[in-house]
Amino acid sequence: MTNEEKFIYASYLYYELDISPISDYEYDMLARRLLESYESLTGNFKSRVSKEDLASGTGHFLKYTVEEIYKAEDWADSLGLLN
Repeated sequence: MTNEEKFIYASYLYYELDISPISDYEYDMLARRLLESYESLTGNFKSRVSKEDLASGTGHFLKYTVEEIYKAEDWADSLGLLN
């Protein structure tokens, strides 16, 4: 999974399902890494996540595709986080 995908999936799980697949610290570091490499990120990600969003370490604003939801839930399930 790419860092972009991890950010989106972790955001979905945290903000929509109240599940934390990674620690707050790891999420903040992930946002920082994405911010530092922002110019080289894919256009799709950059059209959905601004530098300001990454600087503030939040993904609560995101809208998720069905595919992203399935992949996020699969990830959570593989970590034993879904009931």
